[in-house]
Amino acid sequence: MVIVPCCLTPKAGTKPNPFVLVFSPLQKQEVCGNLTLQHHMLEPVQRIPRYELLLKDYLKKLPEESPDRKDAEKSLELISTAANHSNAAIRKMEKMHKLLEVYERLGGEEDIVNPANELIKEGHIQKLSAKNGTAQDRYLFLFNSMVLYCVPKLRLIGQKFSVREKMDIAGLQVQEIAKQNVAHTFSITGKKRSLELQARTEEEKREWIQVIQATIEKHKQNSETFRAFNSSFSQEEEHLPDSSVSMSAEFSFFARTVLPTVKLDLHS
Repeated sequence: MVIVPCCLTPKAGTKPNPFVLVFSPLQKQEVCGNLTLQHHMLEPVQRIPRYELLLKDYLKKLPEESPDRKDAEKSLELISTAANHSNAAIRKMEKMHKLLEVYERLGGEEDIVNPANELIKEGHIQKLSAKNGTAQDRYLFLFNSMVLYCVPKLRLIGQKFSVREKMDIAGLQVQEIAKQNVAHTFSITGKKRSLELQARTEEEKREWIQVIQATIEKHKQNSETFRAFNSSFSQEEEHLPDSSVSMSAEFSFFARTVLPTVKLDLHS
């Protein structure tokens, strides 16, 4: 996992960090190749896929009867595993970086920065008023475990949002609805609230419905898998009391017979 020090990329208008003052002239030296520390830290990650490509090309040209064949294949297996781990770490970092961005845009209202959270989709949407049917500007953040229904804040720089409703994916329902004189509408219904929403186009509406439904189905599958695992684990635990009783009886026998003898020997 590669972590780029945030102090090397200060925001505009902020006071320079002493660490930056030290490293800035070093990065300009010829020995550094005019590359920043961030570039040098990325080198090991970028080198791993190159090794993998080189080994694959090497194996294509290596004769089957070559004595180096077995070692080369083993090397490729190891470097491929390392590349997979590296790519997975990069994806995790990118996912966490995205969550941090959303966290800032929400003004820190929701604690969403969690490795278990994954942002699936986000975008502007219209909310149809239940009173008079007027459309109101809203914003949706779809995560693997929840939907955040937000209201845009008026800001001169940068888009910020205020969370109006948090809806769990568990128990959520999404469906297309038909409303007179209003196109591209659908609804999402949670445990506490139902929202009638309007997309900008029919394609956008279908995309929202499909991705929300897919997220619901995946959450159900994960929950069922987790329950099945817990059930099998509980069944295994049912056999533990017998062994526990046996061990308890053995210890009681040991405490009644052996320990007194040991104590007598110690005092004699």
